[in-house]
Amino acid sequence: HGEQQKQMNNKVAEFIFRILSYIITCFERFISFLNKNAYIQIAIKGSNFCVAAKDAFGIIISNPLRFGVTAGLGEIFIFMGKLFITCVSTVLGYFIITTVSYTHLRAHETGRNLVCRLLLEKKK
Repeated sequence: HGEQQKQMNNKVAEFIFRILSYIITCFERFISFLNKNAYIQIAIKGSNFCVAAKDAFGIIISNPLRFGVTAGLGEIFIFMGKLFITCVSTVLGYFIITTVSYTHLRAHETGRNLVCRLLLEKKK
């Protein structure tokens, strides 16, 4: 019976730890978001950090929908930018690999010379 009690206490402690961890993570993310917006207010108005943080908090509280939509759109644009960079890099890498002839390379070439030759010479 004592062993079951210890296991039950461990599960309860683990559950409480997870809840506290979640609360701390949410608080940390909110403070980070508020901090970013406070620095934006400092850049716009030139006020000190405490005043800017109070102003930023007021703006966030009075416009939650706008902040939510803006954050969502920002995430979408960041994802599209990453996807674009990945696609362009892949296509450029493909064309560099397929248009350069590797048969003329010598084993003793390394470093800058090899990279320059690979990038500048075209396939014959």
